[in-house]
Amino acid sequence: MFFASLYFVGRSDNASLIIISIFPLLTLFLLLGQLIKNEFDFTSQKIRFMFYVSCFILFVAFPAYQRKVTLTELLIQKYSGISKGAIFTNELDSILSNRFSKEKILITKYLTGNNLLILSSDDTYLFYLTGKTNLLDENPQSGIESDVEMNFAIKNAVKTCPKRIAVDCSIVKKCPPFTPLTKGWLTAGYILSELEKGCRKKYQPVECTSQLCITEVVD
Repeated sequence: MFFASLYFVGRSDNASLIIISIFPLLTLFLLLGQLIKNEFDFTSQKIRFMFYVSCFILFVAFPAYQRKVTLTELLIQKYSGISKGAIFTNELDSILSNRFSKEKILITKYLTGNNLLILSSDDTYLFYLTGKTNLLDENPQSGIESDVEMNFAIKNAVKTCPKRIAVDCSIVKKCPPFTPLTKGWLTAGYILSELEKGCRKKYQPVECTSQLCITEVVD
C-alpha cells in the first residue's frame, strides 16, 4: 500500500482517499510514538490504560467494524442473488439497464443506423447497451484534450454529418447538470460545437430524457 501510494502520487494521478491515507496515518503513528516516548506521563496506570484503549478503538476496532458492515452488505447482496437463481449474473448489466433504460429506448427509436454519434460522458455504456458503433474515432470521448485529437476524432462524423445525434441533455439546456456514471471531462459541448462548424449545420433537441436528448439538423 505504501509503495502504491508513492506510485500514484508520483504520477500525479487521481488517487482515492484509501490509496493516499497511508501518508497521514504514517505521520500520525510516528507522532504518537514520539509522544509516548518523550512527552506522555504514564506514571498512572489508569491514564495508560485509557490511552491504549482509545487508540485500539480508533485505529483497530472502528475500522474493523466498518469493514464488517461493508462485507455484510456484500454477503446479503450475493445471498439475495443466489436465492433468486442469479448465481453468475453480470451485475453491471443490471446497473446499466436501471440507469439507462429510457436512454436506450430513445436511441433505438430515433437512431436506426449502426454507426451513431452519442455525445455523452457515458457514451461507452450507451454503445454497449444498444449494440451500436461509435462514429467518433475516440472512446471514451473524455480523452479528447487538444485540437489535433478533436480533428482526428470527428473526421468521419464531419464527412457524413448525421441528421440525428444523441447529446447530453445538459449541453442543450434541457436538463440541469447531473453526475454521470463515468467520471472525467465533459467534452460533449466542445465536440458538438466543432461538429456544427464542420458540417455548417445546427442541431436542435427533438426528444429528451433526464440524461440524454436526440437532436436533429435544423433545415
